[in-house]
Order: sequence, then C-alpha cells, then structure tokens
Amino acid sequence: MAPALASPERRMHFTALAEACVAPALNEAGFARAIREHGRALLPHASLLAAVGRLSFDHVVIEYLGGVDYHPAHLAQMPRQLNLRERPIMGRWLRERDALVVDPEADRDQFSEFERREVFSHGLGRLAIHGVADPSGKYASYFSFSGVQGQADDLKQTLRLMTPLLHQAVMSLRNGTARAAGASALSPEDFALLELLACGRSNAEIGKVTGKSEKTIRNRLTRIYADLGVASRTEAASVYLQLPRGQP
Repeated sequence: MAPALASPERRMHFTALAEACVAPALNEAGFARAIREHGRALLPHASLLAAVGRLSFDHVVIEYLGGVDYHPAHLAQMPRQLNLRERPIMGRWLRERDALVVDPEADRDQFSEFERREVFSHGLGRLAIHGVADPSGKYASYFSFSGVQGQADDLKQTLRLMTPLLHQAVMSLRNGTARAAGASALSPEDFALLELLACGRSNAEIGKVTGKSEKTIRNRLTRIYADLGVASRTEAASVYLQLPRGQP
C-alpha cells in the first residue's frame, strides 16, 4: 500500500474524495466541499487553483478556470491565454508531466520574474503542482495548491494519487459549463425536440409529431448535439434531463 494512504483515516478521505469527484451531478460547490473536507486532509494547503487548457505551441488557452479558497479578485485577474515563456514552472510541468513542489524563495531561479511577482502579490507561498495531459497533447488539466505543508516527497506521492480524480472532476465541470452555455443558445423548439428524444422517440416519430421531415429532424438534432458538445442521442438525452426544468 502506498505510504500516502497508510492510515485508515487517509484511506477514508481518499475514498470520499474519489466518490465526490466522480459524482454524476458534481458542481462547483460540491467540488469545493470535497477539497476542503478531504483534499486538505490528504494534502495540507491554503488554496487551490484548477484549470483546463488547450495547448497551442508556446501558449495555453484556458477553457476552464476555478479555485477553492483562492481569492476571487485574483482568479478574475488571471489571463485566459498564457504565454509559457513567461511561466517556466508550468512549462516545466508540461515537459516532465510529474508532480512538482516549488518554493518561490528556495527555488527562485526556477521562477520567472512574472511568476514571482504573481506568487508574492497573491501570498501563495510554497506550491504543489500536478495535472493530467490528454494523450493527444492538445489539452491538459493543471492543479496548483498554494501554501502547502509537509515533506516534498510525501506531497508529490499524494499529488500523484489525487490528481487523476481531480482531473475527472474538472473535466466534468468544464463540460458542464460548456453544455450550459450551449443550452442557453437553444430555442424552445429545440428543447421540445430534446424532450421527445429523451422519451425515446425516433427521428421519424419526432417528425410525425412536429410535422417535419425525418431529414429536417436529423439535421436539427445534429446542430443541437454540436451546441451541447455531445456526440450521441444518449448523451443529448442525459444532458437534457440534467438541465433545470425552467429552461429555456
């Protein structure tokens, strides 16, 4: 058994964190609660910055950004496009793809002046960093725990265990955010089609109910799938059933 989970209490916190991160109805509040109640017990820290980014040459375009006990004003100031030449710590993680523990004082030569100013102005202190890169190399999740306490080797081992769970959680939150934005673009007629689809009606049956051709229904559903970021009828129905009943 990994030393990071050697005690029954730590195993309990890890199991609870895992259950929260894979919960089908996970939201921002649930993620924050899981980090505060279980993530902090596993890896003592002050705040967490969590992001999902699209990699493009020497830039990262942030598609999801969240934080737990991270100052809201600092989170709002975070740019949505990052130049990796200004962020060697993030660049180092992208190269090594392994957990990092860095201190802006002890490891000052690893930080750019830009990073050091950011760390000190936000009072972040010692950082523990890890994430998960998509096999294609196009996307990556990134987690930066600030104010971490403990031995570097122990923190790294704990990060390696926690990060796959955190990755699944933020990818779910990212997809939920994108789908909510896509759903806001749908018309009442689109929602009516989704309701029929969720009831198990075929395209031909939906066409008869709505007075449209089967081809028209197929084309409209294809557009709706694109708006929602889904690839199948099953996924579309699942997203529809999770939307607030007041939509649109």
